[in-house]
Amino acid sequence: MMNEKKSIIIICDSDKNVGLGHYSRSIALKNIIKKNFKNIKISIIVISNQKKFFAKKIKKVTFNNLNKNISKIIDIQKPTHCFFNLSPKFEKTKFKNFIKVFIDKKIKLIAIDNLFAYNKLLNHIWVPNIFLNSKYKNNSKFSFGWNRILIDERKIVSQKRDNSLLIITGGTDKYNLYKKIPPLLERFFDNPINIRWVIGPFAKKPIIGNTKHNWYLYNKPSNLRKIYSKSRVAFVLFGVSFFEIVNYSIPCSVFSPKNKEDRSLEDEIGKKFYISNNLKFVIKNLVKKLQNIKKENFKAKKLAKLIDFKKRDVYIKKII
Repeated sequence: MMNEKKSIIIICDSDKNVGLGHYSRSIALKNIIKKNFKNIKISIIVISNQKKFFAKKIKKVTFNNLNKNISKIIDIQKPTHCFFNLSPKFEKTKFKNFIKVFIDKKIKLIAIDNLFAYNKLLNHIWVPNIFLNSKYKNNSKFSFGWNRILIDERKIVSQKRDNSLLIITGGTDKYNLYKKIPPLLERFFDNPINIRWVIGPFAKKPIIGNTKHNWYLYNKPSNLRKIYSKSRVAFVLFGVSFFEIVNYSIPCSVFSPKNKEDRSLEDEIGKKFYISNNLKFVIKNLVKKLQNIKKENFKAKKLAKLIDFKKRDVYIKKII
């Protein structure tokens, strides 16, 4: 454990359009820092116009008078470090003006998976993913890989896995999977199964209709690990949830809508996991996984070891 007295603020944005990925990663980042440092003050600041959802202990600011409000927080907390965990939308429309708040202040600035164009103004850019564009790979400010994934470590829950399919569509489900997936499950899964569908805070309930399956809907669940621990296979939209599913050793098929991710990233994922932008193919692959579950379980346990939390602990001590 480290003993230096430091003060850290983590700034992220989140709403029904942006989703919850940046918010959940901010929570994970806070947990990682607390694990590796003693006597350190850490605050998460969410920029959002949403009235509800965020935990009471999380400080929220709106876009109105944003720079002024953040300046006040800096004056009060006097942070030594600031992590920017912001969406591409914020980067494009607001960050050029927002960065002015931090100029000439003695604060170490670290971006999480964003602000590549501003790398000269930043001390470091943490890419919590397994792919980085080649033009940045030789830049010492950038770091990425399986030992940089920004999720909480798995907590073992004693739970027997049943014949169930887990559906994770993200916090917003902006691809309308709530109405596209159910008919495909009825079509391709011949035998009844348990379907566990996690409904994000800004997502709609799945349209189920006539069904032969047993459906379990989890609306904004606070404890995902129990749901993960009893799920046999998983459908997951590529994002933070994908790495969580890998961490829990759940055989999964990954949906990556066209133009959502860099093609090279999809190719890298595809070396070890099934990934497709064709929804029908993803569902059919899940059927195959259940039919060959012993083989898939063995593979999933092996793949879970790709995420190296020990090396990530070493990394966090270097950049703070």
